[in-house]
Amino acid sequence: MTFWRTWFTNPAQRCLIPITAFAEAEGEKGRMTRTWLSVTDQPLAACAGLWRPTDEWGDCYTMVMVDATEELFDIHDRMPVILHAADHDAWLHAPSEEAMKLVAKYPAERLAVARTDIPWFSRKPPAAEAPTLL
Repeated sequence: MTFWRTWFTNPAQRCLIPITAFAEAEGEKGRMTRTWLSVTDQPLAACAGLWRPTDEWGDCYTMVMVDATEELFDIHDRMPVILHAADHDAWLHAPSEEAMKLVAKYPAERLAVARTDIPWFSRKPPAAEAPTLL
């Protein structure tokens, strides 16, 4: 997080990234498929994010990541910081020491895993029934 340290320490540069699910690539290289993870106790959840202005692309953001829980490590070695609804305000306004305490793994038992046969890289759009980004 060294690159983003300046933005993390300034609460005005923290943001919430709404999600209904997030995707990870799973499988052997060149044949990876899309695996969706959703938050079972929050149909509309928010990930901890940081944003900054850029000359090239305008405002840019990134999800704050942590090591994955042991149960999800076979899918990916890291996962986004999914915030509990009660922590949204603290993420947006708290001093950096308090916000850092929110940078934690979300309980694996509160995440649903949906493996698909949809290629991670595909020239055609996924089927309409697949989860989508907001």
